[in-house]
Amino acid sequence: MAAGGSASAQAARHREHARFLTRRLREAHRAAARWSAAAAGERQVAAALWALTGSGWTLLVDRRWPGTATANVDMILVGPAGVYVIDVKNWRDAPQIVDGELVAGDRSCTSEAVKLQAVTRRVEDARADMQMSPVAVAPVMVFVGRQVDERLGRVHLVGIHELLHAVTSARTRLRPPVVRAVAAHLTDVFPAYEAPLLPDTATTDAPARTRDEPGELFNVDDLAAEQLRVARERPVESWMTFLHPDQLSLVRRRWGGPARITGAAGTGKTVVGLHRAAYLAQSGGRVLYVTFVRNLPLIQKHLLERMAPAGSDRIEFTSLHRWAVTLLVQRGVAARLNVAKADDCFARAWRTRGRHTCLADLEPSPRYWEDELRHVIKGRDISSLPKYLAASRPGRRTALRKAHKEAVWALYEEYQRLLNERGVQDFPDLLLTALTELRRQPADGGYTTVTDHHDL
Repeated sequence: MAAGGSASAQAARHREHARFLTRRLREAHRAAARWSAAAAGERQVAAALWALTGSGWTLLVDRRWPGTATANVDMILVGPAGVYVIDVKNWRDAPQIVDGELVAGDRSCTSEAVKLQAVTRRVEDARADMQMSPVAVAPVMVFVGRQVDERLGRVHLVGIHELLHAVTSARTRLRPPVVRAVAAHLTDVFPAYEAPLLPDTATTDAPARTRDEPGELFNVDDLAAEQLRVARERPVESWMTFLHPDQLSLVRRRWGGPARITGAAGTGKTVVGLHRAAYLAQSGGRVLYVTFVRNLPLIQKHLLERMAPAGSDRIEFTSLHRWAVTLLVQRGVAARLNVAKADDCFARAWRTRGRHTCLADLEPSPRYWEDELRHVIKGRDISSLPKYLAASRPGRRTALRKAHKEAVWALYEEYQRLLNERGVQDFPDLLLTALTELRRQPADGGYTTVTDHHDL
């Protein structure tokens, strides 16, 4: 090796190491600047929200994310309108929603929204201990220095001004004692990560009171029981935040296929259905909510919009027969529904094939046998007498022997002949036509979930 070669090589190594350190130093400065900007942004948001604490709100800042070593939750706001999980962003580029993705400049930032939703689910888990519905929590991404008011699935993207308007204009869900209890519960689940930017309204320097003393300490189980007691004494509209544990488990449960919830009228199926639809819609899905009663969709749509405005635009409320008519019109298939003519056809069929048969001796009311044709034979798509003879009839109060079923089938054939002769359909025919069309070509409505509501 030439003289000085070793020293030159060593000098080159030192220069390379110096360049490496210089790069790391620049990266550290850039990272520090980003964190400094984030901290400044969080202070702005916290200062704005702190003004709400004088009117029944509680603000938790810089909380630990349970189960993680370093992750934190920027803020949790609890108040009359519910619980808001807040992630503060101070980005150089304005946020945009492009093809269902969150982007800033040329960066894809959808992962930030996914992370916020994961934190929100953890908050939902904590609130489930108090039997609160998922519709009472909202994930919010706040952009400092921006005017934003958009939604990415369940996540609400807002500026500071839009955030204040959203939380103060929302309907009241929680009474003051419940706000304090929920905030205290979330304080335990999400402890402070570091010294908070502002005083934590869920804690106080005053000594803790005992359970027997009046004041701000509440037992979670007692509070939840009281909320349920109050809700039971009010109409269904009041069931907008607190649910029975059995109902809550159905709302949040994940099914791998069809599921059926049964119960008599008044047992809470409507409550579960509405909360379930809202929960799925807020998670980003498109929900078809179908009822058998014509006027129910409008009523339940109104209830859900009051209960959970966020995501209500992703729920389509309709009656089953209206949906079937829409499908057939879109497919160019004639819908020949005529209720008055169908009723006349049955009346004629009953006079010739029912009134003077064993059916009238067994049950004189023609309405009973009309229901047998429409709900048992057509409702179950029974296409032949042997299938009808073999069919069970759960829920029908009158047992039928073979001779009775043969008489029913004769009545059915006459009724169907008259319908075909007049070129009209009844409601079951309409559904069977739609079913035939769906078997030929399945519908592609873009729905992730279909909910069918039918009171027994």
